[in-house]
Amino acid sequence: MYMRSTSPRLGLRRASAEPLGHDQALPRAHAEDRARPQMPRLRDAAARGGPRGDRPPVANLFVSSDRSDADVFAYLCDVDEHGESVYVTEGQLRAGWHRLFPDDDQVARALDIKPDLPWHGHRRGGYDKNPLRGGKIAMMRFDLFPIAWVFKKGHRVRLALAGVDAGNFELNPAMRATAGKQPTIYIHRGGRESSVSSCRLSLEQLPLACMPTYSKGRVREKVPG
Repeated sequence: MYMRSTSPRLGLRRASAEPLGHDQALPRAHAEDRARPQMPRLRDAAARGGPRGDRPPVANLFVSSDRSDADVFAYLCDVDEHGESVYVTEGQLRAGWHRLFPDDDQVARALDIKPDLPWHGHRRGGYDKNPLRGGKIAMMRFDLFPIAWVFKKGHRVRLALAGVDAGNFELNPAMRATAGKQPTIYIHRGGRESSVSSCRLSLEQLPLACMPTYSKGRVREKVPG
């Protein structure tokens, strides 16, 4: 798991350890991989998620901050043997929307929506105005945009996290600097002495034989025989 930001700061907390906060100003595609030793090397693997029922990537994070609210942006990247990172997909969630509701509520439970994905209601009554006040830890579970991607053998999966996405999203008002001090967001990784579970990224993996092939500009689906 990799932290990137220009502002606010991001830090890791494991069990009762001190936060490892640091400021960075690194482009998304060329960011140095500070967590490289922890990222597993892969054999060829196909990650997929789409509207036909396949599950897109889902991030499950435990977050706290020295502010009452925060935004988290997650970028799934493919890192090759030389450390070059390629953007694959992304997702984001404001901590105030951390509460989960049945996804069938989107259609008043008239249908069983598939795939089953985190649904945050997005109704005024479901918004938590101060989800992180007083050092509270919020579980933030959200899906990333659907993808069809092959991670080649020897590559690593990187989940880059940020507290802002300048130029694309407005800054959360709770994350503005006050008295010259930048806010800090903590990502809790869990551990034996921790009260939270480990953060995780769920990827739907399919056999390579199921991945589509391309012929004369058309997509031809492979069906296992």
